[in-house]
Amino acid sequence: VYEIDELESWRDGKEVLSTYKIDGVSCSLIYENSRLVIGKTRGDGSYGEDITAKVRWISDVAGSLKEKNINAEVRGEIYCTEENFFILSNEMEKLGLEKPTSQRNIVAGLVGRKDHVELSRYLSFQAFEWISDDLPVKTEMEKLRLMKREGFSVPDGIVHKNIRTIEQVINDA
Repeated sequence: VYEIDELESWRDGKEVLSTYKIDGVSCSLIYENSRLVIGKTRGDGSYGEDITAKVRWISDVAGSLKEKNINAEVRGEIYCTEENFFILSNEMEKLGLEKPTSQRNIVAGLVGRKDHVELSRYLSFQAFEWISDDLPVKTEMEKLRLMKREGFSVPDGIVHKNIRTIEQVINDA
């Protein structure tokens, strides 16, 4: 929403969790029996590109979950920090690859590449969604806590109990 009144109407008196948005490439991680079996992009909403080989290079992606025998989908965002953008840009130049123009473009470019998969080690992943019948959660904050316990980087979240705390965050941004 773009107007605070719209948000207040939508929230309908309920608590709201806000997080900062990460600008990168959306990614779903599928775990079967607590082991990462596939990493994929969102694609067209139904079918995404298999990027498992690339996500295995990302240190923020857990190869296995701590809880045993869990089937889950963890959704999040692959992104590149400013520091790693400069390191990665230099590395790509040394390899004779085109120099990237922005942090967002570098992620999309690497995720789409068929070669130099190892460059994905400069990328980061932040989880924001947990989908599982094995470990159900009731609130968004419980999701963030669970994913953090499972070893994922998660965004900082702020629970807003009323409209004044939401307005304060907007005004401080």
